[in-house]
Order: sequence, then C-alpha cells, then structure tokens
Amino acid sequence: MGIYGTACFRILKVMKDNRFFDDPKSKSVVMIGKQNMLVRNRQVKNYLLQLKIPHDESYWNNPSIVADNLFSDSYAFFSMLGITDVHALDYSDYEGADILCDLNGSIPAKHLHRFDLVIDAGTTEHVFDIARATFNVSELVKEDGIVIHINAGAGYINHGFYSISPTLYLDFYSLNGFDILNLDLETMYCESGFDESVYSFDRYADMVSVFTDDLRVFDDDIEDWAWLKLNKVCRDVTLSERFGHTYIWCIAKRTEIKECNYPIQGMYQSRYKMDEDIKSEANENKRTITDDDIKEYVERDIAQEPENGISIFCTGDVANRIADEIYKHGYEDRVCCIYDSNVKKAGISFRSLGCVKYPTRERLCGGGDILICTDKYEDEVEAFLLDNGVGKERIKKI
Repeated sequence: MGIYGTACFRILKVMKDNRFFDDPKSKSVVMIGKQNMLVRNRQVKNYLLQLKIPHDESYWNNPSIVADNLFSDSYAFFSMLGITDVHALDYSDYEGADILCDLNGSIPAKHLHRFDLVIDAGTTEHVFDIARATFNVSELVKEDGIVIHINAGAGYINHGFYSISPTLYLDFYSLNGFDILNLDLETMYCESGFDESVYSFDRYADMVSVFTDDLRVFDDDIEDWAWLKLNKVCRDVTLSERFGHTYIWCIAKRTEIKECNYPIQGMYQSRYKMDEDIKSEANENKRTITDDDIKEYVERDIAQEPENGISIFCTGDVANRIADEIYKHGYEDRVCCIYDSNVKKAGISFRSLGCVKYPTRERLCGGGDILICTDKYEDEVEAFLLDNGVGKERIKKI
C-alpha cells in the first residue's frame, strides 16, 4: 500500500478541484490501510508548486526532509496541507492505523458517511470478501465526498486475492449514488527495463506512468465485445519490457446517500436491455387478432371441413376465443389435436376438444393443418414448426 509519484499528484489535484484547500481544517480524510509514501520530497514540493496548493512551507526547513529521499509519512503529508482530521483504517495497528476494522465485516456506525476523502491505494484486493470491502469503503464517504481507488490490475498475480477489472467500480458506483469522475488504467514504466527481481521503494519512486483514456470511451457494444478491445490495449502497452504492472484507477464523488446494492455486471445488463428492446420492438409490430378475425376464419376455413382435420397450437386467449366460435357452429369434431409447447399443460383437457399434447417432431409431422393460435408469438411458433419438419402449406394463421 503506497502513495507513489503519480498517485500523489492526482490525489492533490482531486483535492484542489474539489476545493479542499479553501478550508482544509474542515476536511476529513481516511486511508484504507496506512499508506507508505513512495514519492521523493522534491517531487512532492514540485507538485505543490505546480498545482499552486498552499501548505506549511516550514516543513521543508527540516534538513532530513530537504534531502532527496522519500517523503516521511502519510499522516505528515496531509498535516502539511492543513488537514488535521486524518485517519487510517486497517485490520490491525501494526502499520499505524488508528481505526481498527476488518473490511470483511461491518464498519462501526460512527464512521459511516463521515469522510470527505477516502483513499484505497491498494488494499481492497487483499480482502477476501471484496464485495463487502467495496461496499464498506463506499459507506465511509459522506455526501459530496470523494473516493479514490488505486488497485492491482494486470501483472499482479498472487499479489492479493484479486486483480480488479474496471467494470467492478463502474457498475458498483453507478448504481449506488456516485458520479464517476475518472476511470482509467495506469501502467508503470521504467526506462532501464522492468526487472521484477529488483524491487525497492526508492526504485518505485523513480518510475513513471502511462495512462489510458477514460475507460468509458470503450462503448458497451455487444457485437464488438468492448472488453476484448480493452484487453488488446493492455497487451499492446505491456509488450515492451520497460512496462510493468497495471493499476486500475477509479475516482468517484458521492451525490446522494442511499442504500447500497450489489450490481449485475454492466455487460450483461446491456445484453438484457438489448434483448428486451428487441422483444419490445417485435411486440410493437405484432398484429392483434380480433374476434371478427376469428369469426371470419372459422366460418371460412373450418367450415370447409379441412382434410385430416385441424390442430390447434397454443392454448391461450386466442385459442379460447377460437374454441368459443367452434362450439357456436358445432365444428368441434373437426379439431383433431391440441398442442402447446408448455410441457406443464401436456395431458390437460382443453375445452373438451382434446388433451393437450407436447409438440414432438414425430407428432407434428403427421396429421393435417396446424393453426397458430397466438398473436404475441406467431412468428416464433411458425419458425418452431418449420424447424420440426412441418411443411409451410400446413401452417395456418388467422
């Protein structure tokens, strides 16, 4: 867990963009796990100057701080910015956390919706119940507060329990009262090559980063499988030996306090919506079978005593109205079979015209004409009959 160079800069910029420094003493920050500072003093100083952020400049008078080493402490970092209500939440206090809490369980009520800024710089992937952990992190954020996630993506096998995908945060926060301000990937770059056998906080501080565009530019185009496009981007970036592991960044702002729910993955939500839209459009184009249509069909076609009789397919409202008209004219002996694709109806008598049979291919291929008795699924039933060997000339519609 650590705040490295680009993380430090982005956190400072988020704070400035959200006016934290107008009254820093009124702001509250919690780190999910006390963060190591993996950034050099000169880098922090340059960031503050570049972003024109007011801070306690006496901090730089300390000889040990002026030296080009890693910034001393994450508590001190926020204190230098004038923010004194700073905390770290962790399972134990061995790294200096002051709020002890297991993210697999519940957050103490006194901390719910308390903080202006919540920073998860590499913790939740180490929590076994990551769904609960994400829920808990979000519950720490007050209305108009900010949550920042920087978590392991590609290149972190066995680093934690999980390597996180952007869809986790996109779907969770979109559902639960947050606006996502930024969602992207950061890949660490080292000019001399990324040698995993050599690892130190100092070396980490000297790495630079390459960011993708906001990942929401990858449209949820089901036919093109947007996630495959995204993975191609990751592969292209990491082909070079100078590139190492990849982080997922999510920055979200809470717009309302609401009960949190677990999401269905967005890709499947999109598919479901697309399927429902297709069905809705199809249903809008369906014709409605009127009583006059049924009367005309019975008097015209069934009155002619069709050869080998006629079978009724579907036993819903349309079939019931047809049965009414058949009984009015005394044509019930001309109905030779009743079919319905709902197997639970098989064996049940339909209006005393016969027992419903399940439409097997063998049954459908024998006998006379088959009348489709539904307006909602007319096309689907016709396709089913054709697929099961019924000739088009035997398929009748009202």
